[in-house]
Amino acid sequence: MEQPQLLKDKSNPSYVCKLHKPLYGLKQSPRQWYAKLHRFLLTNSFVQLQSEPTLYVQKKYQKFLFLVVYVDYLPNDGTSKANILQFVNNLQQVFPTKHLGELEYFLELEVNRNRSLGTLSLSQCKLVDNILHKYDMMACSLVDTPLIVPCHLSTSESPSTNEEVSFMQNIPYHHILGILRYLLSCTWP
Repeated sequence: MEQPQLLKDKSNPSYVCKLHKPLYGLKQSPRQWYAKLHRFLLTNSFVQLQSEPTLYVQKKYQKFLFLVVYVDYLPNDGTSKANILQFVNNLQQVFPTKHLGELEYFLELEVNRNRSLGTLSLSQCKLVDNILHKYDMMACSLVDTPLIVPCHLSTSESPSTNEEVSFMQNIPYHHILGILRYLLSCTWP
């Protein structure tokens, strides 16, 4: 790193600074942060899953703790609230963090848990409602398959008038298809 203008060593102006820790905004900062977090998790008995490298699991005394690394957001859950709070306290001693409480939403997924039954479920109802509201489709009819099978499309079904073409150009098909693909693949069992 070049010497800052106000702190330049006049006797050695060509010297550069050696960083002992990464600065926010440098290219290597996220990698260094992740490496430090990874070391912290491994020393706290977490195991990184091979099939999903962003997921870490800790098992202590038949109690599980799950942690997902998503940029700088670390949603976690487990079978014991005491274990979760102990982990959060340990984490806060090493990293400046905020504990936002129990996970309710993550990547448009609603997280529902029943601790007494020991169940956890994911729902996309809110995302579906948001999509329907955004594209004014709340009054649409429900069908199992949205197309008649087999479906044969032809050019005669394309917009033919300038009014129809103009209407069709204002519909963001790529965006809608992207949202629908995310909706279909995100909670696929």
